[in-house]
Amino acid sequence: MESRIQDCSTTVDSLRRQMDSMVSDVKVNIMRDMKERIYQSVQALKVGVKNDMDMLELGMYEDIENLRKDLDAKLEATYVECEKAKKSDNQQIELLMEEKISQ
Repeated sequence: MESRIQDCSTTVDSLRRQMDSMVSDVKVNIMRDMKERIYQSVQALKVGVKNDMDMLELGMYEDIENLRKDLDAKLEATYVECEKAKKSDNQQIELLMEEKISQ
């Protein structure tokens, strides 16, 4: 009976070592898989952020170009108005001078 208990004890110890080894292997595999998934997630996030930054930069360039066009149009309109006002002022001055000369 004692021999049998010893055999069972040896078998249990052997099974315990095998189980510990399998658990250790599973831990290593899980950690490796987690690291790979984290790496892939970070890479996907990095690509996503880069794409977002590119789109933001493109949008900024478009906004700046639109603003430049608007400012050019306003400047041109102001120039035209100034030229008209200048012409009108010159005509008024000429009329006033003619009136003064006529008197």
